[in-house]
Amino acid sequence: MMSLPDHLSYPPIFEGALKEGVFLARPNRFIVICQLDDSQERVYMPNPGRLGELLVPGARLILGDYGEHNNRKTRYTVMAVHYHGSIIFLHTHLNNHVARALVESGGIPSLRDWKIIAQEVKHGHSRFDFLLRSDTTEMMLEVKSCTLAANGIAMFPDAITERGRRHLQELAELNASGHGSGVLFVIHHPAVTHFLPDYHSDLAFSETFRDIGDRLPIFAVSIDWASNLRYQISVPEVTIPWSTILSEVGNQGHVLAVLEEKDAFHITLSPFSDDISSGLRIEAEKVYPIRSSIDMSAVMVDRLKDNYGQPSKSAKQEITGWDFKCPVNPIYTSRFQELLLSFRMPPRLTGEIPPPQAK
Repeated sequence: MMSLPDHLSYPPIFEGALKEGVFLARPNRFIVICQLDDSQERVYMPNPGRLGELLVPGARLILGDYGEHNNRKTRYTVMAVHYHGSIIFLHTHLNNHVARALVESGGIPSLRDWKIIAQEVKHGHSRFDFLLRSDTTEMMLEVKSCTLAANGIAMFPDAITERGRRHLQELAELNASGHGSGVLFVIHHPAVTHFLPDYHSDLAFSETFRDIGDRLPIFAVSIDWASNLRYQISVPEVTIPWSTILSEVGNQGHVLAVLEEKDAFHITLSPFSDDISSGLRIEAEKVYPIRSSIDMSAVMVDRLKDNYGQPSKSAKQEITGWDFKCPVNPIYTSRFQELLLSFRMPPRLTGEIPPPQAK
């Protein structure tokens, strides 16, 4: 982690007591079940993202304790999670507090000449996070929280967001009309050097991101968190590799799906098409497009063989490709989630590393 002046190391984002719990399950987007000491607790999850790679059974969560006597339905709130030796901040409602501190301290080089003059600013049909001013110029700034990262690469969003896509369009139109605007992605992973739209999870958002790239200033910063929820800037200006975005955003590549059949689960890898993606979505518990401008099937099959053995005949006759049998649902295992990340976020996306070769 880079060395930073003291004024770029920030105090804890939460002043209350913290407690550690073990993640067990997520019955809905806003509730998780945790093991705390000798009891299981329903805990508020202030993050609607999928978070599949972070919330696997056994993950260690950092919880904010609001005490026994409060007007809340739950005593605890998920603040962050331990992940590969780092702390990943998950509380999206506090993301703007982080962004405000970064801007006001001059921690983001491209925004050092700007001051926040208002927040929650309504414009048209939307409400944007901040209004900034530099001398006599104003800028509307929307802030997004990003928790998906691997291999030094971050992506947003991890689930479809029509609201996020609309924000990009409206801000680009604002900027084109002469009213300054921009987007800031706060990446809650240390040492992230590159940022891209997640074209695997939300192609429409990514196409809009690609198309407005020359009409809207986009900033990204990487944050390093401590277990006491202090934080500091890790990478103040994360690179957006536009040439990679231009080549990768599109309907090309493969589809990874998890299907259940009798007493086993199947991981299928199939060439991508709109028909197979929509057909699988009806039957599969999860369908994961892996969009790529180059054919990565040989590399992916080798990695799947290493983890799940030799492929067998497809569980569904209409599916062509490869089929790997699993005794348990792989979705809720770190092994499957880490494989998915490696397929979707290979180092070559930085534009600095050549594609891997199959064995």
